[in-house]
Amino acid sequence: MIKRQLQLIHYALMFYTRIPLPSLSNVDQSTQDHASRYFPLVGWLVGSTTALAFILLSHIFSQELSILLVILLGIYMTGAFHEDGLADTCDGLGGGWSQEHILNIMKDSRLGTYGAVGLFFALALKVIALMQLPADYVPVVILVAHVFSRWYSVLVMRMMQYVRLDETSKAKPITKRFGNKDFSIATVLSFPALILLPPNTIIAVVLMGLPVYYLAIKLKRWLGGYTGDALGAIQQISEIGFLLAVLALLRLA
Repeated sequence: MIKRQLQLIHYALMFYTRIPLPSLSNVDQSTQDHASRYFPLVGWLVGSTTALAFILLSHIFSQELSILLVILLGIYMTGAFHEDGLADTCDGLGGGWSQEHILNIMKDSRLGTYGAVGLFFALALKVIALMQLPADYVPVVILVAHVFSRWYSVLVMRMMQYVRLDETSKAKPITKRFGNKDFSIATVLSFPALILLPPNTIIAVVLMGLPVYYLAIKLKRWLGGYTGDALGAIQQISEIGFLLAVLALLRLA
């Protein structure tokens, strides 16, 4: 049983990051179906690495430069996987007028106007929001944002169905079947991050779900479900939503 769980973790790290790992042999559909239960664990890894990097870099550089460098580090660790999904989702929902048309746009490797604008503002909002936080809040906020943005992705996987007219998507989900056990494990892995937050900012974990809810409605209306690209978009907008919510709560306190 332990060996099986380690295999699932290994596969999740291979799929969701660019960390060099030995390839797995005999990967079956069951492995793909259940590995996403460890998506929040990937958030712990990427988030703790970037948070630690900020602490170290802030002893050398300014807060602003340290933030830019750790955001770049996070993108490097994931191979811009989620940013690419955000850009494709913006292009698809912005330029498509039918399910087929939207899906065709989303699988196109070229970056369109909607995708470029969405990617620019996503990165800008992350940088500016983190720059305006007190320096001692930044590592914790970065870590929790990475964990819970991935939890919201698996929540969408649990609540909606995967939809793709064909199998040519360049950003397929790791699974098309996400059960209650998988979601429960993902939740257990995510919610300990709450203890890291100051009490007056915990509500930000709920508020970050608002943009997710909005995007889920659009996905349901236009596609009838989610795609791999849409999961990347969910991760990005929930991360941004969390940063903005924490900043707003601190300003209003």
